[in-house]
Amino acid sequence: KRFPDQASTIGIAVAGPLLGDGALTVEYVGKAGAEGHKGFLVSWRGTEIFADKTKTEDAFRSGEFEATYGSMNPDKWHRDARHTIGGNAGNLPSYLFRFPTAHVNIYLLIGPDNFNAIIEAKKAPGSQDGLCGNFNCQKEDDSEEALKDRGIGSSLPKAESMFSGLADQTPPAMLRPIPGRPKNPLD
Repeated sequence: KRFPDQASTIGIAVAGPLLGDGALTVEYVGKAGAEGHKGFLVSWRGTEIFADKTKTEDAFRSGEFEATYGSMNPDKWHRDARHTIGGNAGNLPSYLFRFPTAHVNIYLLIGPDNFNAIIEAKKAPGSQDGLCGNFNCQKEDDSEEALKDRGIGSSLPKAESMFSGLADQTPPAMLRPIPGRPKNPLD
């Protein structure tokens, strides 16, 4: 309501062959009314990482990616990274995920029950499509309507969701595999 032209989210998931067929999920689950970092579940291959909610900084490494939790400056990632969270200046609680093989970085600025996401990605080898675009330099075919026309912009059934803690909440748009197209290495 305060930011009618802006958006934040409560979950993000990354999976696919470039991640060794693992899956990373970050979701606000608000256990016992917890806010900020304490209310988020960050999982890799179904196991919680950053489980010690008393830490103000933490790091996790696997063969596929590096994850960091701590106080970071959102302005380093994008001029609008703090658009709905965090005021005008200074470091704030954040997550940073780096996927070197996939050439993807994901910065999340943590709010009380949501986060702002900045995703940096290079074009993946082969076919690519989704909410971040298809990297064909034609922004008009990256709209929600265009995604739905290609069969990938509609909601997923809960049984197909990668989010464990959002059983009672269905995000409005999630991606599906593209029928008849080679699999995107980041699917």
